[in-house]
Amino acid sequence: MSELKVESPLTFRTTLPELEGYFRPKSLDEALSLLSELGERAKIYAGGTDLLIDMRLRNIGNKVVVDIKEINELRGIREEGDSIFIGATTTIHEIKTSSLIASRLPLLKQVVERFADQFIRMRATVGGNLCNASPAADTPLALLIYGSEVEIASVAGRKRVPIKDFFKGVKRTILAPGELVTGVRVPVPQGRQRVKYLRFDRSSEDLMIVGIAGAVFEGREPGDFEFSLSYGAVAPTPLLFKGLQDAYKRGGADEVLKIVKEKVSPISDVRASKEYRMHLVEVGTRLIIKELLGGV
Repeated sequence: MSELKVESPLTFRTTLPELEGYFRPKSLDEALSLLSELGERAKIYAGGTDLLIDMRLRNIGNKVVVDIKEINELRGIREEGDSIFIGATTTIHEIKTSSLIASRLPLLKQVVERFADQFIRMRATVGGNLCNASPAADTPLALLIYGSEVEIASVAGRKRVPIKDFFKGVKRTILAPGELVTGVRVPVPQGRQRVKYLRFDRSSEDLMIVGIAGAVFEGREPGDFEFSLSYGAVAPTPLLFKGLQDAYKRGGADEVLKIVKEKVSPISDVRASKEYRMHLVEVGTRLIIKELLGGV
């Protein structure tokens, strides 16, 4: 009697599954028309750093791939009024090396500097990092604090959605079949910014164990400021805590942590236990408060 072989659900294959089709539209209108026609059968390919892994693991069935890399309208970083627009297929490397990002959005600059390694940064895109909707994604932590909006297009038209409303759960967003993220619009704070990003991980190539971003945006009057924190890998979606300055003035780091701990709900997995993640939340929050506000 031959031995029964049971294939692990994590079996990684070097070959991709057979596809129903592959399209490489040259314009946004062409891409939207394809997505409207294909519906749920379509899988969007930009950098492929998540999609290709899922395909090799056979987490995705025989789908139709729509490659959007050659659509110029979806790429680039530009200043538009009081905000900066980052196209969906702009790579993390392009954000990291942008002088505009470094000078106007320093928290995002810090985040992308800790994003994986150089090889991944050259391929991964900001749109893919958002649409993959991993609780451990890096860029949402900065984009949440800046109050960004995700720009979405379909054959029915275009819309902007606050990024805080974009994520619906693990690997789930508000995107409907036929819709495509075209970019993210990031408001630029008018006053001085003090920012800090902490990423706890096992290695730069691995997903974060916990990520914490903090920012102090100073107002016009002395002593007037807004203090916000965001957290990754401690809940089904990235968490934003905006306007924590009153809690800090009332009771320092202890009062801030009281608010944070009511919302975080980490899990235990191969990277860390939930108890260790909670420990990192406390330690990291206190470190950021000490650096940005001088308190402990």
